[in-house]
Amino acid sequence: MYSQAIARASSRTSWCKSSRSNPSQNCVEFSVDGTVACIRDSKNTVGPVLACHAGSLLALVDAIRRGELDS
Repeated sequence: MYSQAIARASSRTSWCKSSRSNPSQNCVEFSVDGTVACIRDSKNTVGPVLACHAGSLLALVDAIRRGELDS
């Protein structure tokens, strides 16, 4: 399931990047295909892709927004 989602995400153009990202800084992009979320480095679009359950990505983003991962 994950390998198929990665293949579809790698071939599509609908990757999303944060509106707060700066072109001169490190950023990540994501693409969601059903229940699978794919994440990649925005500067290395042909590099590796991390796949996880879409709900896990949403939980991570929510935790970041709430400041739960700040040190």
